[in-house]
Amino acid sequence: MSAAAVLVAGPLLPAAFAATYPSWEDVQAAKANEATKAAEVQRIQGLIQSLTGEVARTRTAAEQAAGAFYTAQQEYFDASIRADTLQSQADLEAQNATDAANKAGRIAAQLYRDGGDTTSLELFLSGSAATADDLLSRLGVMDKLLERNQAVYAAALTARDAAQSLTDQAVVARDERDRLQQVAEQKMLESQQAADAAQAALDAQTLHLGELQAQLAALEDTTAKTIADYQAGVEAARIAEE
Repeated sequence: MSAAAVLVAGPLLPAAFAATYPSWEDVQAAKANEATKAAEVQRIQGLIQSLTGEVARTRTAAEQAAGAFYTAQQEYFDASIRADTLQSQADLEAQNATDAANKAGRIAAQLYRDGGDTTSLELFLSGSAATADDLLSRLGVMDKLLERNQAVYAAALTARDAAQSLTDQAVVARDERDRLQQVAEQKMLESQQAADAAQAALDAQTLHLGELQAQLAALEDTTAKTIADYQAGVEAARIAEE
């Protein structure tokens, strides 16, 4: 499936990337003043909530985009099968029309030979008749065929008309198939972009969440444990993860 360039509304990177995160110096300064500490606690809690919410939101969007792509892909597959089926039926009816016209022609030839009317027979046999339309056009002026073999001629006409109708339907079905292919391509790109955004949100959370939680714990802790201890714990966790 060829890729078509599309733009998805909204930024690819999560909003959390735009946030300004507190440094450990900010935490140390805030811890020395109750009012400042309360404000910093509230700010950090908001950042943690924002990070967590961003991950949940982008994951949901990614799941919805993946579902939309799957649905569009299935609709394209169904339309493709329908177009191919209609074309196969049209080809079969076209062959039936040609076979029926050839049969009618053989009957007509025999009739005119038996009746001794060679003029009409020669007109019928002159030139090449590659299609059912060519044969039917010639047979239509042969009155003996119409009188004695109307059913054979009518069957050929019916098959020809059915072939044309199915061909027209196949053309419409192929147009719809092509449209749905483009929709599926767009949904595929939107799904990939949504997945990238979800991963970016998760990366941002992984990068900042541990440190924010440690900073929050440091602000709320009333023991003698130092800021450096919390900071060292965050660094140790980061090294272990790497």
